[in-house]
Amino acid sequence: MRTARPLLSLVVVALGLVACGKSQGSAGAQPAASSSSAIASASASASASVAANKLGSFVAELEGRTFTLGGIKIVPYANYLHVVLSSGALDCEKTPRDEDVIVELDIPPGPGGKFLAGQKQGVPVRWASEKLPFKWKQATPYQTIATVEPFTLAAGEKLKGTLEFSLSYTDPREDAGARTYKASGGFEGVICPDFNGFKTLKGSPEDAGAAPFAGAFGTQKFAYKKALAIVFKDLQSREEYVESIELYDDDAVTCANRYEKKNAARYVSVTSIGGAGASHALGGVQTADASFSTPGHDKAGEKKGGGKWHFFARRRAWVKVDKYAFKGGETLTGSLFAETTPDTKPDEAGLMQGQFEAKICNLTW
Repeated sequence: MRTARPLLSLVVVALGLVACGKSQGSAGAQPAASSSSAIASASASASASVAANKLGSFVAELEGRTFTLGGIKIVPYANYLHVVLSSGALDCEKTPRDEDVIVELDIPPGPGGKFLAGQKQGVPVRWASEKLPFKWKQATPYQTIATVEPFTLAAGEKLKGTLEFSLSYTDPREDAGARTYKASGGFEGVICPDFNGFKTLKGSPEDAGAAPFAGAFGTQKFAYKKALAIVFKDLQSREEYVESIELYDDDAVTCANRYEKKNAARYVSVTSIGGAGASHALGGVQTADASFSTPGHDKAGEKKGGGKWHFFARRRAWVKVDKYAFKGGETLTGSLFAETTPDTKPDEAGLMQGQFEAKICNLTW
C-alpha cells in the first residue's frame, strides 16, 4: 500500500452520499511565510534527523468496526502536508501494511503560511485498507473539522492536531440500512524531510485586497462581472452546502442559463470549500480548490463548447465568506484568493484575488 499519495479529487458529500461534486485549484506569486513563532517556517534542511513516531489513540468507526489509528506519517507535498494515520506503526521510512486501515488528510499552508493553526478548518479526508473494501471512502472539506496547533515547518519538528467527521452512505441495491463512517481524536507526529527544502510550502497573502475579484492566468487577464454560489442538498442527510462559487466575465449569467453560458464565458470555479455546510459553517478563512475555464473556438473564431480548463494548485485557494446563506435568491459576500505554486512556469502561473458578491442558486431536490 502506498502512503504518500495525495488524496483523490473529492466528490462533494455531506454526512452521506452527495448529490454532485467538482474540484480544482489556483494561481500566482508567493510571499514569504511570516517569521512569527505561530507561523510555520521553512528554514530547516530536508536532511534533518527524524525520529520514529509512537502509536497513539485516534479512533475511527468505519462500517460498524472500530479501529485505533495510532501510527502517523507526515509527508510534505508541493501544496500541503499529507498526514497518514494508520492502525499500524509508521515513520518516514515505513509504509502501512496491507492489513492496516489508514485515514489520510491534507493540510495546506493557507494565508501567511500558518496552516490555519488555532482555528477549525475543513480538509479533504480519505480512508482505505487493502484488505477491507469499504463502500464509501472519503469525506469532503465542508463536512470535516480539523485543527492544528502552531508549529515550525521543518523536518523532525512536531505537528499536533485533531480531526473529526461523521457521515453515512446507503446503497439501496445492497444495504438494509446506512453504513456509517465517523472518527474523532487527536494526532501528533514528526514532519518528514522534504527534498525541496519546503520551498513550495509558502503561505499566500492574508488579505485578498479591497478590489473586485480579478487577476490573470498565464497571459489571460480576468475580471469577474457576475458570480453565482451553487448550493446543493445532500440526498441522505438533507444538509445544504455551498458546492461551488462561480465567477463569470459575463454579467448576463443567471441560475437558469448558467449551463448554456458556460460554453461561451470565461469563469473561475471555486470548489471543495471547507466549512461550507449549513451544519458545518466554520467561518473565517477556509481553503479550497479553484480552476479557470476558457471557451473553445471554431475555425471562424466563434466561441463554442469544449473549453479548456486551467487548474490552480490543489488546496491553494482560500475563501472568506462574511456570512453563509443557503436559500435561492440570497447572496454570499466575501473575499477569494487563488494561486499556483511558486515554482510554476510564468506562462502557466495564475494569481487571482479580491472581493465578490454571489447570488445563490439553490439546486435542491
